[in-house]
Formats: sequence, C-alpha cells, structure tokens
Amino acid sequence: MWRFLKGAINDQALRWPLLAPLALTVGAALYMSAPSEPGWALLLGATAPVAVLWGLVRRRGVGALALILGMVACVGAGAIAGKVRSGLIAAPILKEEMGPVRIEGVIAEIDASERSRRVRIDVRAIERLPPEQTPEFVRFSYRGDMPFSPGRAVACRAILSPPPRPVVPGDYEFHRDAWFQQLGAVGFSTGGCDALAMSPPSGPAETFSYWLGAVRRAIATHVNEHAGEGGGGMSAAIQEIRKCYDDAKTRDHFIYCLSMDIQAKRLDSAVAKRLETTEQAYFSDAEMDERVLGMQRWYPSTSQLNYEMNQMMDGLEQGTKAELMRAGSVQKK
Repeated sequence: MWRFLKGAINDQALRWPLLAPLALTVGAALYMSAPSEPGWALLLGATAPVAVLWGLVRRRGVGALALILGMVACVGAGAIAGKVRSGLIAAPILKEEMGPVRIEGVIAEIDASERSRRVRIDVRAIERLPPEQTPEFVRFSYRGDMPFSPGRAVACRAILSPPPRPVVPGDYEFHRDAWFQQLGAVGFSTGGCDALAMSPPSGPAETFSYWLGAVRRAIATHVNEHAGEGGGGMSAAIQEIRKCYDDAKTRDHFIYCLSMDIQAKRLDSAVAKRLETTEQAYFSDAEMDERVLGMQRWYPSTSQLNYEMNQMMDGLEQGTKAELMRAGSVQKK
C-alpha cells in the first residue's frame, strides 16, 4: 500500500505545474480570510525558506518531498500576491458618515434601474475632506433621470458613509469588494448634479474606462426599456417594495419595507434555484447592502443598528417557521 501511494505521489510530482494554480488560489484565500493583516516579515519568512528548500530537493529528484514543498511554497506565493494586490489598489476609505457634502469628479459609471440610478464618481474633491483622505471613487443612489453620461465632469451633493460591513455573521462582505474596487464611500444623493468644466481624461486607459461605462449604461437602458413591467416574475413585488421605500417617512415604516424586501429576496433566490435561472438584479447582495444602509438615518450608532438588524432577522426566522408549520398542518387536514 505504501509503495503504491509513494508511486502515485511521485507521478503527481511530475505534474506540479498543473497543481500550482490550485495552491496559489489556496494561498490567496488564506490571505483574504486572515483575521488580521499578515505582515511582510511573516509572509516572506514563511515562504522564502520553503521555496529555497524546494529548489534544492528538486535537484536531487526526490519527487514526493519536492511536490509537498513546492505546493507549500505556492500557497505562500499566493498569499504574497494577495498582499501585493491589496497594497497596489489601496485607497482612502471614509471613516464616518458625513453630509450632505459637495462631490466634484467625473462620472465613471451609471447603473440604471426603473426608479433610481447608482452613480459611480471618480472623485477629484469632496467638501470638508483633505486630499489625503479623499476616496478614489464614491457611489451613491440618484433618484430620477441622470442628465449626464460617463466621462462628464459634475458636482453633486450626497450623504456619504463608509462601505457597510456585514450586519450578521457570514453575510456578504461588501466592504471587501469595495476595497478592491477602490470604492471609499457609498450613500444617496440629496440634490441634483451640475456640469463642471474639468480637464479631459489623463490617458488612454481613463478614456477607455469612461467610454466603456457609457456603453454599459446604453445597454442597460435598452434592456430596461424593452423588458417593461413584465420583465420578470418578481416585477410586481419589486414595484411594491420600491413604492414602500418611497413612502417610508418613519423608522418603523422603513423597517417594515426592509423586512418585506428580505422576504422577497429569499423567495426570489429559492425560485431561481428551483428553476435554475438567475436571480433578479434588484436582490443582488450589493443592492441589498445599499438599502440596508438606509437604516443609518434612524440608527446613527452602529451597535443600535446591528441590534435592530439582529432582532428583525430573528423575527423573520420565527415568522417563516410559523408559516411553514401552519401550511403543513393545513395540508394534513
């Protein structure tokens, strides 16, 4: 048995280039899931000796040991690659909610929906923020029609907050995606946007980015217009939820809308899995996080916000279980 295993490992040692990408991925995943930021001393100190030892062992032709050392070295290299990437795109993150403030920059992207727009701004300046604390990009919801296209310099007013962290353990970590998108703040507009005279894009890459954003907006608008009210099975529910948010003037009313929103998201996810189709874009994790962010208007304290979210989720769980038990008893009758 041992001779068979040893032979199998030695055979795999010849295929180490095929296993290296898997080990690199594992290393990057370990870096992303680390509870705290690993230092350069730890990463290089753990990886470099193993890589050197792998090179020496491989020269002697010891297949099994060389394979193990090579995979360990690749895991370390993957973690180092994650840290390098994280450092290269590092950008300031807003530390606390502020606003309404004036934001000056260039429209990088516009995601269109029926009632609102998500506008991503390549920031040049934000009122009351020094340059070293100004995020590279911000994104905010804009109600109504946006009269400008990507690539246009504008000045807008919005209330901004740091990218939200998960409200419950294991939830979608939007703040991590925001970091790698250099998205330093999210929020919602409190007024219109005015055109600004600003210098043209600094290079071909920036020009292409703005052009691509305009193309994506044109495609999204075309699809949205042709889909109409019956564009999906959840269209009626989405319309009711949006109307609920529009009419919400109190904290309890907003929580009611959010509860209905979460229930509809669960239903849409279950239907999509059953029919093997994609979920509605309105119920994506990023969209949901932005709507949850609206609770900060009534809960300025993070602890209060988290407590209320936990209470609401507990209530939804109990209500769902009660409905399932009731439906089961009705079917038995």
